[in-house]
Amino acid sequence: MENIKRSLALLVLCAVVFFTPALAFADNGGVHFVDNASLLSSTDAGMLNDYLQEISDRQEFDVSVVTVNGLEGKTIEAYADDYYDYNGFGYGKDDDGALLLIDMDSREFWITTHSFGITALTDYGIDYIKEKITPYLKDGDYYQAFKTYGDICDDFVTKAVEGEPVDVGYDDGIRDPFDWLTNLAIALGLGGVVGFGSSTLKKSSLKTVRSKPDAHDYTRPGSMNVRESRDLYLYSAISRTAKPDDNDSGGGSTTHTSSSGRIHGGGGGSF
Repeated sequence: MENIKRSLALLVLCAVVFFTPALAFADNGGVHFVDNASLLSSTDAGMLNDYLQEISDRQEFDVSVVTVNGLEGKTIEAYADDYYDYNGFGYGKDDDGALLLIDMDSREFWITTHSFGITALTDYGIDYIKEKITPYLKDGDYYQAFKTYGDICDDFVTKAVEGEPVDVGYDDGIRDPFDWLTNLAIALGLGGVVGFGSSTLKKSSLKTVRSKPDAHDYTRPGSMNVRESRDLYLYSAISRTAKPDDNDSGGGSTTHTSSSGRIHGGGGGSF
């Protein structure tokens, strides 16, 4: 009987040791979409939460979305930071992650980042996300806005893990195939108009001018009498331009301290 008790105690201890790390990574109970503003149907909400959880678990980085109908007197930045800090969001011991907050009352949104989230989602990266999701938010296509946010976070975290976080100068490689043709046509058209107008004006100003057949017709008698020629080196001018400092590129993340004393990055906008 004593041996059975010892065996059971050992099994319990092993279970605690085995599952404790997993619990540390799921402080928010696996909830990555909190729809307090009731923007999505229960079906879409469930699908979105599963999608965000798959990204979060695979990347070991919390990607979450929260919607509300008011900020309780706080700024949207402070509300997003506090919601992240006081509701168990963040992955791992450093609580890595990013949370998108939508306030339907002020029609503002904010992305708060913490720990590795500050590295993965730079100021430039957050501006990029804002550009992509704002049209969907304005159109009321909230599911697509949140899905797009998750897609981009997934991509940006991957790049940051590889040592190349998305920052100033990033090119997503997506271009309208007709953009360059349109720009070329406009450039050629404007160039043709300007060129034609310029040549027409010059031509009209030369109507009284007639060409002469001999070179001596263009010189005044006795005006050309070259006896000696020399090349004189008078002076030199050297121009120097300072090489731009890499630290002046304006990249990276702007950070601040939340009410909990933790460091956050972030940015947002309105819709």
